[in-house]
Amino acid sequence: MLGRMRGDAGLTTKWDSIPCEDPQSLDDVSGDKNSDGFTPGNCAVHVTHWRPLGDGTKHGNNNQLDKHQLGIMIKDGTNKQMMFAPKQPVMGTLSAHTSLGPLNVTVDDDTIHFFHGNQHWTEDSKDHQCSFPKAKWDGDTETKSGSCIYHCESPPESVPDDLDSKDLQVTPIQKAYDGNGGNPNMHFADDYRKGWCTFHLRVYQRNEDNEDLNPSSFYAMEIALYDAGDDDNDAKIIAYQSQTFAEKSVNIQGPLPYELIATPPKDDDDHVYFKYAGASFHTGDKKNCGNCGAYDSGAMDCDCGFTC
Repeated sequence: MLGRMRGDAGLTTKWDSIPCEDPQSLDDVSGDKNSDGFTPGNCAVHVTHWRPLGDGTKHGNNNQLDKHQLGIMIKDGTNKQMMFAPKQPVMGTLSAHTSLGPLNVTVDDDTIHFFHGNQHWTEDSKDHQCSFPKAKWDGDTETKSGSCIYHCESPPESVPDDLDSKDLQVTPIQKAYDGNGGNPNMHFADDYRKGWCTFHLRVYQRNEDNEDLNPSSFYAMEIALYDAGDDDNDAKIIAYQSQTFAEKSVNIQGPLPYELIATPPKDDDDHVYFKYAGASFHTGDKKNCGNCGAYDSGAMDCDCGFTC
């Protein structure tokens, strides 16, 4: 039985009392385009799911947080991309907005749940032709990805009168971040231990058509910022910036007195450049950065530090 989201006290859901609705028909042909140029019919959603890997201390490259993270792409009835929400933490329910209606997505016990109009299904739904691997995660990366089909109209099918749509999902319901700036980075502390702060950087190559990476024309960057820790080297995460398309720069601060400013590379052979409190360095500086690998499958990881 589904109940509270694991690890998030106070977040409740009523899934156990609500039957999953079948789509009206997954054999319907697509309709006419709407005013935004998108076609209703059988929409497709592709999701990549990063499993929580730690408790706020440093760990692997793929998910620096103790929360589930999702990346979402939605295509219309003609397979035209409508929206892309890059990798971001799930605090309750992510609402992916399109002109064919919102698709709400959340996670319970490692299982993804989808909501659109009167449709509610999970990642293993045969009716929605879902293609997620059954109970399998991709080795040490602790990720999985797959797609589902759902019936999308403009406007979407209405939720039955006897159901409150806000009761169908884990709260809070937040609009999915589209990666184009304006996303307040997550703060995890009001104070920090001074000394040598560190951060983990992941850079995503541009124009990656792979649905769980970066289809934009800009490089994208993701930053997890840690304090200096103590003699036991127990550095704690103090701020996090979700994957953000970096036309100019990506900034992160948390409880630090100044922003750390990261400027994206001009091409794959270029460095990422950083500024903090008058100091400058880049991913090629061995004094500040190490473990900087080459691009692999569309992304590059690097660990850096600076005096804070």
